[in-house]
Amino acid sequence: MTKNSQTSGYYGTIYQISTTGTGYSMMHTFTGGSDGASPYGSLTLYGTDLYGMTNYGGANSDGTIFKIAADGSSPDYGYQLKHSFSGGNDGGNNPYGSLLVYSGFLYGMTLRGGYYSSAEGDLGIIFKMSPGSSGISIIHRFSEDGNQSYSDFVSDGTKLFGMTYGGGFNGVGTVFSMNPDGSDYNVLHEFAGGNDGTNPKEGLLLYNNVLYGTTQQGGTGNNGTIFKINKDGSGYSILYSFAASGDGQNPIGSLIVVNDGLNDILYGMTQGGDPGIYGTIFQYNIGTSLYNNIYNFVNDTKGGIPYGNLIFYNDYLYGTTSDATGNTTSGTIFKAKKDGTTLDVLHYFGYIADDGLSPTCGMILDNGTLYGTTM
Repeated sequence: MTKNSQTSGYYGTIYQISTTGTGYSMMHTFTGGSDGASPYGSLTLYGTDLYGMTNYGGANSDGTIFKIAADGSSPDYGYQLKHSFSGGNDGGNNPYGSLLVYSGFLYGMTLRGGYYSSAEGDLGIIFKMSPGSSGISIIHRFSEDGNQSYSDFVSDGTKLFGMTYGGGFNGVGTVFSMNPDGSDYNVLHEFAGGNDGTNPKEGLLLYNNVLYGTTQQGGTGNNGTIFKINKDGSGYSILYSFAASGDGQNPIGSLIVVNDGLNDILYGMTQGGDPGIYGTIFQYNIGTSLYNNIYNFVNDTKGGIPYGNLIFYNDYLYGTTSDATGNTTSGTIFKAKKDGTTLDVLHYFGYIADDGLSPTCGMILDNGTLYGTTM
């Protein structure tokens, strides 16, 4: 089997596929113009519509917010451009994370834009948006107390929690909380680099009133960490430092939690490991503090260099890789047993012309259907 070529000027896609691997279809192909280019974060379901963001494109080439119908009842699944970011002082640009639905609004962050001051530059914004409108409200402008976020929000029903890649006392990122109206922005933790962790790039997991997350660098071997912190900022601790040799390095995607009937287990992925290892699937037992690397990607026909978060459904883990060899060089959608003993590919990107290339974010699940984007 050989890989078919994609058309020139490739700007990303929105796709759907069943959890059995059937019914793969393209919902929208981005043109790179006013409809957006290069989606990154996962999609968000609100009612029967999916909402997402692109890094680039739109009226100002600064990124977009879009919606698309999940039920396919209209041409092009009813794709609509909802907002074009404008950069500068009055609007952010280059959103990377996902949107959060909270109390009838969509919440998100941008990497740049929204000048806090002329001295501090364009460090990004936090915004909210009504799904029925086309405008955003800036509720926070990032400054040196946290900035340049690739992350997205979680909520406990009262507060929003997120992370920044930069800023803080040491300039290597923060964990923060805030009210949904933008008030009471509070830095819960300033990463210190070194053993403490450096530059978090993913979202947080809120479980049993504790926040869990990862950093891509830092830790004892500078290969990334798993950490936890209480909602009030107390109790920060490193649960695990990746060693690269035998257990992976540079975790990617938000953590998920699965209870096996006895224990609460965190699952996640890394993008590297030993020489010849192109990422891993791992588990961390919250109760016993035991780490286990359950699957090594070797960049064969099963894929390599995973991106995004895992999904747990009907006793299986679902995810994506951005690369593979043998059948394609453009990534996979996979399904794996939760103990890592088997991993099957549901779809090879790039094998059929123009079906998408290299997914760089996680999928979401609704009624047995997986939805995702390629970049």
